[in-house]
Amino acid sequence: PGHAGHTGHPEQAPASGRATRRAPRSLRLLLHTRLLVWLVLLGLCILAFAGTFTYLGRKADFERQSALLTTTLARYLEEHVDNAALSLARLASALPASPSPARVAEELGRRRSLRQYFARIMLLDEAQRVVFSLPDGPIMVDFPVLRGPQGNGMDGRGYRLGSPAPLPDTGEVVVYVSEAIEGGWQLVGALRLNTLQEHVLELLPGDDNAVLLADGYGNLIAHPDLTRVQRQENIGHLPFFRPAGAVARNVEPTVQRVRYDDETWFACTAMVTGPDWTIITLKRQGAVLSEVAGEMVIFLLLLTVLLTVFAVSLLAELEWTIARPLAGFCQSIRLVSGGSYDLPPSGGEQLAELADMDREFRDMAATVRQREAALRRTRAYVQQMMDAMPSAIIALDGHGRVVRMNPAALRRTGHALTPAGTPLSELLPDHADTAARLTAAMARRTPVDRERLVTLNGGHYRYEDVSLYPMGSGMTGAPEGDGGVLRIDD
Repeated sequence: PGHAGHTGHPEQAPASGRATRRAPRSLRLLLHTRLLVWLVLLGLCILAFAGTFTYLGRKADFERQSALLTTTLARYLEEHVDNAALSLARLASALPASPSPARVAEELGRRRSLRQYFARIMLLDEAQRVVFSLPDGPIMVDFPVLRGPQGNGMDGRGYRLGSPAPLPDTGEVVVYVSEAIEGGWQLVGALRLNTLQEHVLELLPGDDNAVLLADGYGNLIAHPDLTRVQRQENIGHLPFFRPAGAVARNVEPTVQRVRYDDETWFACTAMVTGPDWTIITLKRQGAVLSEVAGEMVIFLLLLTVLLTVFAVSLLAELEWTIARPLAGFCQSIRLVSGGSYDLPPSGGEQLAELADMDREFRDMAATVRQREAALRRTRAYVQQMMDAMPSAIIALDGHGRVVRMNPAALRRTGHALTPAGTPLSELLPDHADTAARLTAAMARRTPVDRERLVTLNGGHYRYEDVSLYPMGSGMTGAPEGDGGVLRIDD
């Protein structure tokens, strides 16, 4: 009272608190849920690390394979172009200054090995016009100027090399190689690319791999799709080529990720130092991820089996060493709290802590059992003493109500059983005024020793001595506070 606006009922608060209290979780459920969560997290971490390492491993494998492949192919291409240029140089050295077409045809007849390298041999005069062609082709037409001599530095190569271009009459894509002749004339050979194309296609078969060959300006020389070479497609936009047209020279092949044909590829490049060409090996990133995903599926299955075996064994271990011993311990507590000391046999707990706890509890239960047995014997002995006494003994609570009575008291009051809870004034109606004084004396904890009472009962006088002995809290077994013992002697 005194709190404004308070309209609630305090006595309802504990009930509402009990209603909202969460039910305790069981140890088995906790073990299963937490173990499942931690195992899932552990599995995801292991899978992430394994996937990352597998992905990096696949990328490193592609880099090693591409490095070996491009190095081998670069050496083959360099030797192929050098051999072709050397054959053309030997022919040029055998011709005089300003040779006639007949002399060129005669020398070509002797050197049939040139046919395996070149699709056409042409003779240019000092004005860069075609004056001779074998096999027959356009003559007396201007020929485009080729680049400067290849390898004027340490390599020592003196031939000129052009970009890939189709032959005007046949459409075959070739690369022109030029050797100088005395007098300002030039001998030009149309280097075949079909042999290079076939050799490149045999290296990395499959739709997920590709090998490209381009000159220093990004013009395709070899491609899995031959029509792109015939269309003279240029891939100079890829990061391997510099804006000025010169390819970025790398001492060792390197792996990059590029976008080509609207797809993401892993690319490894290498230089062909002689003709200044670039070899590009490609592998689809999706193919690498698919390989990694396939391996991860197998790894996930094995990891799932491993973690499942581990979880089952761990749960079984926890069940037998913790959960079941604790459940048995709880059952023992319930039995002891219910007054039964016949505990089930010990399960042989493997954990020393639980075994010590079980042993201490069983020792405690045995001690309590002995003490309760001694207490029962004492109570039985006291009860026998009370029953044997001729005096009427009545145990009262703090409010003067009856708690217990001995047989003499039952005979004195005419009851067969103890009327527990009956006020003393009702139990002894002939001593109503005395009962009030006794109750007041008991409240004051003042003993009453052998007070003589005389009553008339059925025409006879009854002489009784009444004594009251106040007792401490709980001594009488009364639920309410202090009480006392009333003794009536006839």
